[in-house]
Amino acid sequence: MFVAVDFEDVLGIWPARPPSPVALLKPFARRERSVHNRRMRYVVAYDIRSDTLRRRVLHLLKNYGMPVQFSVVECDLTYPRFQKLREQLAAMITGRRDRVSFYAQCEGCVPRTDRLGAAPKVLDL
Repeated sequence: MFVAVDFEDVLGIWPARPPSPVALLKPFARRERSVHNRRMRYVVAYDIRSDTLRRRVLHLLKNYGMPVQFSVVECDLTYPRFQKLREQLAAMITGRRDRVSFYAQCEGCVPRTDRLGAAPKVLDL
């Protein structure tokens, strides 16, 4: 004799309700990151005459990124960290002959960066 057993009743499992259309789309919804949380690559180039100040600037920049040339550093920073770095450098650079330039690269531009020669390996965003 065969007995029909409903496993949902035995195991206490209730049939799941079909998911709503909104719930189906949630995994695919693109979560926008705010400007403050988005990382960007900044190429920082500096031209400083004083050896002492140049060493201090390089020491500061090494805390934020990796040197790729003698006076060029690549930094992957969020916007608040970029502002903090910029403020610290602005306090150090006072002369009219010294210069620090910031070049921002978007996430789409970073993979298209091309290097020739003995350039150090730089991590992608």
